[in-house]
Order: sequence, then C-alpha cells, then structure tokens
Amino acid sequence: MHSFSKIILPIFLIFAPVCILAQAAGAGVEVDLLQTGKGVESPTEYQAGNCDKTTVNEFVPYSAAFTRQDQLTGFQIPPGAVPTKYKYAGIGPVKVQPLEVYRLRFSPIKEGEGGAGEELILSVTFLKNARPILFNHLYTHHLLPGIVPTLEVGLCAPPEADAMIVWIGWKGAEPMPPARKFLLTELRLVPDGPLIGNAAANSFQNKNLLSVSDFDDLPLGPLADPAARGIFNCNNPKISATGSPSLHIVKTAADSPFPYFSARPVSLFNCGVEFSCKVKGKGRVHPMIWWRLRGESWSYHAGQQEVELTDQWQTLRIWVPCLNPAQVSAAGSVAITSQEADLYIDDVCLRVQQPAERAHLKTNPTN
Repeated sequence: MHSFSKIILPIFLIFAPVCILAQAAGAGVEVDLLQTGKGVESPTEYQAGNCDKTTVNEFVPYSAAFTRQDQLTGFQIPPGAVPTKYKYAGIGPVKVQPLEVYRLRFSPIKEGEGGAGEELILSVTFLKNARPILFNHLYTHHLLPGIVPTLEVGLCAPPEADAMIVWIGWKGAEPMPPARKFLLTELRLVPDGPLIGNAAANSFQNKNLLSVSDFDDLPLGPLADPAARGIFNCNNPKISATGSPSLHIVKTAADSPFPYFSARPVSLFNCGVEFSCKVKGKGRVHPMIWWRLRGESWSYHAGQQEVELTDQWQTLRIWVPCLNPAQVSAAGSVAITSQEADLYIDDVCLRVQQPAERAHLKTNPTN
C-alpha cells in the first residue's frame, strides 16, 4: 500500500513537443534529476500552468536557472523579477511507466535572510509520445533560512503516460533581496511500485458515486436544496432546458469559482478516479477532483485543461490517483477560471477505476 505524509494538490493540461531523455525511472531505477543535464529552454517550446489563474507565470530557461555551487545545485531567480509572480524552470523529460507510483525526494536550502513568504513549488507534466497529457501541481514549500529538510511528495503516472517533466517554481514577497537563489542538495525521482488498487472499492467499480447524473427528472426553474443532491458552491443554480434539462450556473466576479459535486463516502486509496461532464455556454472552465481528508476540509484538488466554452457541448474529463489513506470522500468540480461565466452542465459522473482497467482509462478531455 502506498502512503505519503506530504502530498499537496493540484493539475492543468498544456501542449508542446519535447525530446525524451535516456534516463528512465520506470524499471525500479532512481533518477537523479539534478544530473540530467537537460531541460526546457524556451517558453514557446513548452508552457507551464498553475492552479492560481490570477497569477502570471514567468518562464526561466533551464540553462539560465540552474548553477552548481559547492557540490550543490542552485536555482537562480532572475534579477528584477516580480516577487508575486511564479518563476519556473523545467527539468527533463524522464521516462516513466504508466500507473507507476513515484516519490519525488528533495532538500532545499534558502540562501541568506530576508524575503519573507518565499515559496518553493514543485509540479510535473506527464507526456505521451512527447506530448503533454496532464499537468499536476504537487507541493508548495515555505522556504526558511538555513533549514535543510528532506521532503517527499507522492505522484502516480497516468495510464497513458510514458515520460514527465519536473517543474521547479519559486514565488517571493516584498521586500525581496537582489539575485535571490535557493539551493538543492537533492532532487530524485524514486519508483515505488505500481498502483495496486483497493479491494474495498470493488463494489463501486465503474458506478457513478454522485447523487446526480443528468437532470432529466428535475423540474425546470430554480434548483431546490442543491446540497441535498450533493451540489455546492453554486449561486442560485437553475435547471434549464437546452435540448434536455441541464444545470445552469451564472457566475459573477463575486461568486465562488468552484461549483462542485460531492460523492458518497468511499475509500479510494490506491485507485484511479475519473470525473467527467458535458459543458457549454460562455466563459472558461477546467475539471478538478478534490479529496476530503479525515478531520479536514477539501484539499488535494487537481485540475486539467482549460476549456473555452461555446454553444456546443464539450466533454471534460480528468483522471487522478488517490495516494493518501486518510481520504474519506471525493468530489468533482467544474472550476471557472474566467471572472464571469454563464454555463450549462450535464451528464456528471465520478467513478472509481481500478488499475486493472488501465487500458481503458483516459486522461485528456475530448470534444
């Protein structure tokens, strides 16, 4: 069974071609990511996303981002960088095995004093045939001077993945010292065996865990008691006829951007989970899966490709593994990334997918 004490968020889908390195972590071999000697050099060659869509990212070429210093690797922040923007650089790609569980082990050192509020951000992009299929924000670490913790974060390659890129990001806060840099004593990808499934979830296999699917049986007009149907964070949701009845949400700048559908409690540990739905309307959205942990509120959410809505139905779909045994339930969300939106949602489904189904799992949205 796989469990990790440090697993944080995440996920967006982005597209660009890349070259695959010879290093492979899929056959039980650890990869020293600080020794790959290869990374992403151009933002036009490759773009990274971040789950905070109000934040503008700043790309740093691999060759300019990393330097050697006393047997350590330094991540150099460009002079004059805006502290509130995420600076990121990509290492890899390295080969991975589909549905293999990994640990990303790292030890950061903040150089010097000052710069309160600085954060180290780790993310990955999974690839298939040198094309991105899933972006996953893994971990945010608050940097402290002189502290050298060894941290680990768990991840799992999607069923279609054959490689991945590891993104290292940084965000600061005012005042920021000039030529800010932090050091890494270690950054390794450690294979931990295949995703093994969960016998307790067998009875839920391929069943919709949500209380609603389509909205055909509901009366048109304002939706009465949406929480009783597992629907949350919607401002005055309605059932509207758009060919067939669907959930209609109008979001203003003041409304929550995360309407979500909560599933019945069920252990999903060591399983894949897929959320899908149809959407149309005006605005921009992307699918997410959230975990509720024992004794905590929602966390560990994951996001994928941002979609511009049109008057035609589009299908959103995301697959995410559950790697934390403290998870007690899950939810699927249609996250709204535009300030305002007028959208319709139909055919919502959140289902367990055991690893034996790996040939049938899908990670990219289809229209």
